Amino acid sequence: VQDQPLGETKRRGGAAPRSVVLIEIGEVYVQCARALKRANLWTRDDSAGLPSAGALLDEMTAGEIDGAAYDAEWPGRAEKTMW
Repeated sequence: VQDQPLGETKRRGGAAPRSVVLIEIGEVYVQCARALKRANLWTRDDSAGLPSAGALLDEMTAGEIDGAAYDAEWPGRAEKTMW
């Protein structure tokens, strides 16, 4: 690991990673939720502190889409449409 202290912060199951990639996000595109869920790219939830999809939509549309309502309704929509 080029930056040993950073590697130590990502330790899981007693082992530190051999490499850590930091990505700076410049733009976000909301894609097909089914594709993201089926890809199984994430095995743990590190979303604490990140904005929700509803919060992003609320900001992007200057409040035209009620982000809180979008987030509240998402589980029901997902259950009916994800598979």
